[in-house]
Amino acid sequence: MTSIFPLLQPSLQTKIAQYALLAHRAAVLAALPGVPASKGRPTYWATQPPPRLLQAVVRYAGQPDTAKVAKVLLRAWFQKKTGLRAAVHRALEAAGYPVPTLTADLEPSPWHARLAPEDVMQQRTLDVFSPKGQPVPEAAEAGLEEVTLMAHLLGWSVLTAVVGEIPPGVPALNTAANGYRQLLELKTEFHRLAEQMPPDLAERVRQGELPDEMAVYWEDGEADWLRVRQALINMRTVYQRSLEEPEMPETAPLTYTELDRLMACMETTGVGEYLTMRRREAALKLLLRVDGLRHRQQPDFAPLAALRERTAATRAAFAAEWHEFPLDKEELAAFGLTKDRIRELLAQAEVYQLLLHLTDHPEQLAYLDETSEAFRALEAAVPSGVLNALLLRKLEVA
Repeated sequence: MTSIFPLLQPSLQTKIAQYALLAHRAAVLAALPGVPASKGRPTYWATQPPPRLLQAVVRYAGQPDTAKVAKVLLRAWFQKKTGLRAAVHRALEAAGYPVPTLTADLEPSPWHARLAPEDVMQQRTLDVFSPKGQPVPEAAEAGLEEVTLMAHLLGWSVLTAVVGEIPPGVPALNTAANGYRQLLELKTEFHRLAEQMPPDLAERVRQGELPDEMAVYWEDGEADWLRVRQALINMRTVYQRSLEEPEMPETAPLTYTELDRLMACMETTGVGEYLTMRRREAALKLLLRVDGLRHRQQPDFAPLAALRERTAATRAAFAAEWHEFPLDKEELAAFGLTKDRIRELLAQAEVYQLLLHLTDHPEQLAYLDETSEAFRALEAAVPSGVLNALLLRKLEVA
């Protein structure tokens, strides 16, 4: 995952490093690059004064060659910020971004996709996550920078994904990532050429336009410039087709800003489809685990039989309405499956996540908030006898 750590403000970098050293000191020290220790000393870093150690941790976390340090720091911060994680998770879901099921043991996403342009706002050196230009509810105290960092760790970022950091099974996104890299190289070359152009033409290039007049400034001649321009036109056509957008004629003005927008849409759409498919598979597996619940003392516990009737009805709805994942709008229309209905089906299964988690970790019942939204949803979804057995620690998963 491309590290967002170097882009954070120094104050936040320090705060994240301080917490990781306090709560996960051994893991942080193990991630730091090895330094030969003096004879008789266990490790080099373990003997350093706290200020110097903190300074080294922040420095190494910001370097590409030692990015594993940043991973340790961000994982510790991600797991600590449970309230912020829940708020940003809800905001992403409300904005239409598929996200993994929120569980107590959720790990940071190993990859990320770019947020839609309308949900990104510029602030200082780092763009920030701001759904439709609005702050994330319940996260005002955290600040925009921490909200953006949490969204990144949940899989949706203000940064562009790169080749090699794309989820498996989504080859179209590797194409988009390659496109980003090519566009960045071309932008660099265009701006270099702009220094040799008349001011009016140079300004058009800086605004993202690729006028034909640039051909005379291309080092390898007009033929090479026209070849590059045609490649960009082909790229635009490919991405427009993938997004089912109307194709533009080759004579239409060509801008790399337009290509950048198309690829951002492609990335958002493609990862959304991939994640939704993974959530469908996870939901069906979750229902199977619910069917495996049993009472520790009563083999024929009637409320569990009633619960299995409900899970069977949910599986039947999946089988009837969502027997396979539709990959485009035509298939969605053919199945009569809307995005709202997809969310409803997933919610019917994912509501049992808390039930299974508390069955697996009964010690956490002591900290259960019975006024929480998750518990109230579970209370409405399961027979009261099942809930009472859970609270009495009488359930187990076969």
